[in-house]
Amino acid sequence: MRLFRPYEQGDSKKAEPADKTVKAEPGSSTDSSPSSATAAPRATSDETGSNAGKQAAKQPRTMKGSPTAKENRADTQETPVEQSKPQTRHVAKKGPTPTRAEAEAARRERLKPTLSKKEARKRERLAKRERQAAAMEAAERRPERSYIRDYVDARWTFSEFIMPIFLAVMVIWLATLFIAPAAVSVVNALSLGMLIVMVLWLIDSWRLWHGAKKGIRARYPNAPLRGLWAYLNNRAMTMRRWRNPEPRIKRGTKNN
Repeated sequence: MRLFRPYEQGDSKKAEPADKTVKAEPGSSTDSSPSSATAAPRATSDETGSNAGKQAAKQPRTMKGSPTAKENRADTQETPVEQSKPQTRHVAKKGPTPTRAEAEAARRERLKPTLSKKEARKRERLAKRERQAAAMEAAERRPERSYIRDYVDARWTFSEFIMPIFLAVMVIWLATLFIAPAAVSVVNALSLGMLIVMVLWLIDSWRLWHGAKKGIRARYPNAPLRGLWAYLNNRAMTMRRWRNPEPRIKRGTKNN
């Protein structure tokens, strides 16, 4: 008698299609053979597995770089947590909101503050000094004054040394009065020396003014001469290193 092994039959043989019927062998009955009962359900499970494999084979495979794969990965990824916005801290008001009249009064106070008498005088002095400086700068820019500065700076003048001479004479005079008050001859000699210095200064001043005025008339015929003589003497009596504006030409430069 032939022995049937159902567990080997399902593994070795392929499942037949569902529409085919199993034919019974002659001389054997379906009731008496146990293999027929077990083979039917195993064939059904094999058919379902084969159909699922065919459907999976029919579906297209997605590439790694394809948009479909990226969409699938994007769906699987978790959405990032939104960053919390920084909360603005509310500063408490120091006081009630000023009215329009109060705001306008504060603005006028900032533009034109109320000053004390001392502060007002100080501000007036500063404003006066600024006006004088502006007027002096405007006067120094006049062409005739520029010519006088160059004319004096280009020459050796006696007036440049008159202030040191006066200072030395005054020191000697005071020392003589305290040390030897009876030395009248020394005091008289000092007085005579100061008179000589004054005469020499007048001669030097007239010489400088005569030459400068001639040059101004030739270069600037319409320029007014008022105040130029005093400006020339002030420039000539100031030592060269203390002159303002500073000399821009050297001594000996021709400036006729």
